[in-house]
Amino acid sequence: AADLRVKLGSQLRIIDRPEESIEHLDLAIARYRETGATEKLADALGLLQGALWNLRRFAGGQAAIDEAIAALEPLGPSEALGMALYRDAHHQMLARHARPAFAQIERAAAIADRVGSERVGWLAQMMTGTIHIVVGDAEEGARLLEHSAQRAEDMEDSHFLSIALGMLGSGGGEARLYPIAIDALERGVEQGIATDEDYGVAYNRSWLARIAFEQGRWDE
Repeated sequence: AADLRVKLGSQLRIIDRPEESIEHLDLAIARYRETGATEKLADALGLLQGALWNLRRFAGGQAAIDEAIAALEPLGPSEALGMALYRDAHHQMLARHARPAFAQIERAAAIADRVGSERVGWLAQMMTGTIHIVVGDAEEGARLLEHSAQRAEDMEDSHFLSIALGMLGSGGGEARLYPIAIDALERGVEQGIATDEDYGVAYNRSWLARIAFEQGRWDE
């Protein structure tokens, strides 16, 4: 039952219903704590962090991911720990905390190499690009994100592709790399409509609107 609630909570966030996502994740987390299912607990806490961020409940999100990492670290390197570190890096990037963001994503990348996780390896490269594009070398960040998008296409992973396009579009918009950003955002809207990722569609459209505003394209 807890496993099903985690899957439901994950999908509810993708379709932009974070409050309902949190309800199901909280119930799953309570059950995992009772049964001592450490890796499942950590994964649910990581998903909870993302949903809390959507609702601007930042402190609660950081507490969730801190608990996940603390639970996993004594067990040694694992894909689950790599995922938790990636999620912490994502949280730090959103808060524009460059140093801890880079530190945590470097740890995640090292664990991905050690345990042979393609999933965490892809996420680590994508997040490294995202951190660069908003608080580091923007052109290097764009290059890494374009490579991540191509890898996602090669892997035939539509969700990873949506993530990469959203990061490239929003980060590129923030860095004023407008042609790159607009192309990524328009592709992201098409991808989101095709796969019912409503949150991504709304997010990409909002960034297209912000860029149009900044460029003086008032009617658009």
